[in-house]
Amino acid sequence: MFVKSVKRLRVMKSSDARRLAANRTQ
Repeated sequence: MFVKSVKRLRVMKSSDARRLAANRTQ
């Protein structure tokens, strides 16, 4: 369970970073 939560957090962080980059390019 702990590993799954860590992976989820990592995915959320990466998606957030991508979103921020997209907003900047716009």
